[in-house]
Amino acid sequence: MKTIYMQALAIMMLVSCLSCENNDDGPLAESVKNIDGSWKVVSVARNDLDITDAFDFTRFRINFNEDGTYSFDNYLPFLVEQGGSWALDDPQYPFKINFKEGSSAETVAADLTYPVTQGKRQIQLTFSPGCQLNRYKYILERINE
Repeated sequence: MKTIYMQALAIMMLVSCLSCENNDDGPLAESVKNIDGSWKVVSVARNDLDITDAFDFTRFRINFNEDGTYSFDNYLPFLVEQGGSWALDDPQYPFKINFKEGSSAETVAADLTYPVTQGKRQIQLTFSPGCQLNRYKYILERINE
């Protein structure tokens, strides 16, 4: 009798192992980060001191176009002064965004993070324009029009 139970148990184990579906599709791929669109300033800090209220940032916009170009509306001091081209250092895991003004060959980079805050996607750009003693952090939010 004991042999019958052992054989039945072995058959059940074999059937359960063979019936399992292999879901090994490899590692999940991170999606490409999409920053196309118009972005407004949520806050600005200089050397970790919030300066958002020191200027009127409400009308400033940076527009990242699908073709890899950018432009400004109502320009205020920023890492670059003129429109040009932009590129992420890695489309899936970006840590930097590179700007080229107009036809300039020089690339200017800003550190980039891409968090979701209070259910809204944001871009955080951190850079030092010229003087390395001043470090700016712009927090931008996409404008849904």
